[in-house]
Amino acid sequence: MFVTIGKDKTDFWERLIPTCFFLGLSFAVQGAFAHYFQNLDEGKINPVTFLMPLVGPIFSIIFNFFKKGGDNKNFYTINMMIMYHTNFMVGGQMFGIFENRIREFMKAFGKTPLYPIFIVGTVMLYGLFLPGNHSDVGYMFMYPLYDDTVIQSLFTCGSWVFIYFLI
Repeated sequence: MFVTIGKDKTDFWERLIPTCFFLGLSFAVQGAFAHYFQNLDEGKINPVTFLMPLVGPIFSIIFNFFKKGGDNKNFYTINMMIMYHTNFMVGGQMFGIFENRIREFMKAFGKTPLYPIFIVGTVMLYGLFLPGNHSDVGYMFMYPLYDDTVIQSLFTCGSWVFIYFLI
């Protein structure tokens, strides 16, 4: 195992350490939202509620800049997968904790004229972000599957849109 870790130290310093920093920053931002929501009065609807679910996708896009494809399962690829999945898990936990507030906001937002535009826009975004397997396919056992950063970002945003669309 030490040989696997020590093979290419540039992955560690140039990719894993910055990703760990941004994962910690994601935790800090989610914690700031949690502190903010706890200080709000129950039943008070605030537009900032809509920003909290965007933290996960934003940090997934940031992670994509530090991800490179690889056919082998080494220390770097395993840790990058753990970072992405931890980001997904934290986003889901934050949604679960503040689900009532988010649903109250969405119920109030559903009564505005912007709601149909939001629904149609979300479906269009999901169609744009839906990954395909025709070109620039990356490596099967590493999330995200694609090589190009832009396509990775579309794929990771598609994962988040799919989760939010179901909710």
